[in-house]
Amino acid sequence: MLKDKTALITGGGRGVGREVALRLAAEGVKVFIVSRTESELKAVKEEINASGGLCEYALCDMTDENSVKAAAEAAVDAFGGVDILVNNAGMQKLARIAEMSVSDWDETMNTNFRGVFLMTKEILPGMEARKSGRIINIGSMAGRRGYECQGAYCSSKHALVGFTKVLALEEKKYGIRVNLVSPGGIVTKLSEDLRVSRGDKGSADDWMTVEEIADGIIYLCKQEGVAFTDELVLRRFESEPWRYFMIELKDVSVEYSTGVTALKNVNVKIDPGEFAFIVGMTGSGKSTLLRLLYRDMLPTSGTVIVDGTDVTALKPRKVAGFRRRLGIIFQDFKLLPQKNVWENIAFALRVLGLPPKEIREKTETVLNQVGLAHCCDAFPSQISGGEQQRAAIARALANKPNVLIADEPTGNLDPDTSLEIMRILEEANKDGTTVVVATHDRIMVDRMKKRVIQIDNGEIVRDETEGTYRSDFQEA
Repeated sequence: MLKDKTALITGGGRGVGREVALRLAAEGVKVFIVSRTESELKAVKEEINASGGLCEYALCDMTDENSVKAAAEAAVDAFGGVDILVNNAGMQKLARIAEMSVSDWDETMNTNFRGVFLMTKEILPGMEARKSGRIINIGSMAGRRGYECQGAYCSSKHALVGFTKVLALEEKKYGIRVNLVSPGGIVTKLSEDLRVSRGDKGSADDWMTVEEIADGIIYLCKQEGVAFTDELVLRRFESEPWRYFMIELKDVSVEYSTGVTALKNVNVKIDPGEFAFIVGMTGSGKSTLLRLLYRDMLPTSGTVIVDGTDVTALKPRKVAGFRRRLGIIFQDFKLLPQKNVWENIAFALRVLGLPPKEIREKTETVLNQVGLAHCCDAFPSQISGGEQQRAAIARALANKPNVLIADEPTGNLDPDTSLEIMRILEEANKDGTTVVVATHDRIMVDRMKKRVIQIDNGEIVRDETEGTYRSDFQEA
């Protein structure tokens, strides 16, 4: 998804900036880093290039307009443009406001806030021309609160919050996603000085690591669509470090009124952009688990979170809106028999309130994606089972959902058609969609080597990263 993109990272020589540069390079991104310290930049470049990545750098003083302009031009010259801008450079001067010098105040504000404005202003024209891009501004919990002796730092981060929100609104029409990441305490050289000033003598175990912050930034880099005012607040919890899961089931149990227990204390976490198969015998609980994900039923106990929404707490009037954010593929297709293939897809988009032009464009795009352009005028009864399934997939993918849920998508199809269906799902996954498939298709599971979660009698009995269907259980 990120391969061959280009990224410009300010403050890229150490701390969070360095970690983000390394992580993006590992994803196949061409990285351009800037800071004021050449030795640090050179070390990062050598590390990335030695591991097979591509990195260039330029010295840059974020407080100087000409320096920022030159660095931005160097990045564009090096890689032909910038797809991802991570505004990470920052500093702080510790002093009571009454005792802070004007020069220290100006340096902090200019580095942390004015520098973001300058770099963003240089990079935006190229992104607007391409009608795509990602801008991620690194804020702080200090942008939501106030801390003694951090007057300039807190002020700069508060300003960054407003700047990011306005920028997101203005750039939405250009297809540019703008986000703010607001970490709590991070273990860096900057925070070490702060801890010393506070007299902290204990460990920093309750502070986050740069690797954890990078997790959040990489996640945002991979998201599709346009954000308005998304702010990712990162803190360390006692139970585990921060981590965002696209799907999370916590201690979920389902008991039917007949007394049958469908799921027992199920705990599942699925990362953004992951592809997971759910396997098990008929009646093991696979379909029940999927129904929980799209809120077709509620658990007897436990919590189900999908794409940031606690579906167990969702009010009934909001369920339909929640489902429109998902892509759902049913084994029996559930196409509207009185509408042709084109109308089945367009209808799903019309429900979302999209304008006619966008509906036409998206419908045409997704029909080509699944290879059904030649069937657009045919009704469901006039096409084969495989074509009906592709039409159902096209409908599910039309609005580029973050999560795609498929219940036995190849259940009644021949091997060649099944392979084509799985190819389409895999392509959607490569574009960043999280895919969850319940299946009995042993051949496809073994061939694709994706994550495999096996359910037996309502319990998770196996969870493998690159699993196979396995032959140690028999189908009913």
